[in-house]
Amino acid sequence: MGESPGRERFRVDDAIPPGARSNWLTGAGATRAELALVYASGVAGAALVWWFFQRGEPWAVWQVVVALVITADLFGGAVANALSSTKRQYQAPLAAGTKPWVHLVRNPVWFTALHVYPLIAVALYPGGSWWWGIGWYAATLGSVILVACIVPGYLQRPTAMAMFVIAIPIAFEFPGPPGWSWLPPVLLAKLLLAHAVHEEAYRP
Repeated sequence: MGESPGRERFRVDDAIPPGARSNWLTGAGATRAELALVYASGVAGAALVWWFFQRGEPWAVWQVVVALVITADLFGGAVANALSSTKRQYQAPLAAGTKPWVHLVRNPVWFTALHVYPLIAVALYPGGSWWWGIGWYAATLGSVILVACIVPGYLQRPTAMAMFVIAIPIAFEFPGPPGWSWLPPVLLAKLLLAHAVHEEAYRP
């Protein structure tokens, strides 16, 4: 049985391209198409927040600015973490003498622990519950620990997807602060689906 015709359009390549500079946002050697996807997603997320604000959310200007930063990071970061260039950046073997902070950033559990956005949403925006913020922060961190540290490699992707699709209806059944109900699924998309799952890297 022959390979799918689509396989001819790309090849597996986990090596960082020669001369490519390290980039902890989009990975080493990201193509223009990859960069365009990341930036377009970040802008789209920021546009959605602006729409929420214009629609009548009772936010001060500084709250809008904070929300724009968070959404740009989550929407753009979810796409960035899914790039093949980012997979190579985070999954390639480390050279001897690598700085400690690099190990921290590459560790999906510690990387997830730094994303305290559910707690920020509850603390800075009206109408939310601390149980919502703490619950989603803990659920995201626990999901990443399960997938990255416990589940066998061949089950990482389907396990992450199962938890992601289950989280979507829960997120809208128990909404957070007005304007933030979207946060849990997008947070899981960035940290669980895109970052915690070890996947093959491809080149055009």
